[in-house]
This record gives sequence, C-alpha cells and structure tokens, in this order.
Amino acid sequence: MNFTPQESRILIFLVATLLLGSAVSLYRHHRPHAAPELVERSPEIISGPRAAESVADSTAESQGLVGEKLNINTATSKQLQSLPGIGPQLAERIVAHRQAHGLFSTTHHITEVRGIGEKTFQRIRDSIVAQ
Repeated sequence: MNFTPQESRILIFLVATLLLGSAVSLYRHHRPHAAPELVERSPEIISGPRAAESVADSTAESQGLVGEKLNINTATSKQLQSLPGIGPQLAERIVAHRQAHGLFSTTHHITEVRGIGEKTFQRIRDSIVAQ
C-alpha cells in the first residue's frame, strides 16, 4: 500500500500514541508500590500535661488503631487480619487497593475491595474507622 506523506505521519502518530499508552499502562500495573510517608513526632516538641497522652496517641495511630477501632487507611496487613472474616489474602487486597486507589474516604468504601461484600462489611463495620 502506498500512503500519502500526510497519511504516513498520521499512521506514525497513531502507532506512537498506542505504544506510549501501552507503556504507561504497563508501568502503572507493574510499578513497585510507593511506601507511605513516615512522619516522626518528637516527644521533646510536645510539653505540658498532654505530652505523654499525645505520644501514646501517635503511637496508636501509627499502629493503625484509633481508640478501640482499626484505621483501615493505616493498618498493616497483619492488623487487618485481626478483623472477623479477613484472612491474609483479603488483607493484602485491602492494602493493595489502598495503595492503588488512595485512602478510603468512608468505612463503607472498603466494599470496593474484591471479596468484601455487605455481609463482611456488616461484621467489621463497628471495628473499623477511615481517618
């Protein structure tokens, strides 16, 4: 087939766009998940009667806990497994979903994770928060 110069340029542009789009898609699918930013709070900065309480709160928060509830936005896979009906594979899916799509804005958004339906959500909803 013989193409005109303009058709050849358009064809090259379309092929290049297709290849670039495929490369971006592969990169997004196979890139290593970025580690969450770690914020270190220094107890020396906090003073007064709430100093010990603030340090305890920050420690609990970094461990994925808020009060008696598990923060699904910061909890590790192992911590998520402490929830009823959440095993190792489902916990990994929650962490992977969080890394791929960002933090959960509400606890109900955890149902977007494959394998967590309404029944599972009803079992864990009183044990979780999304902060």
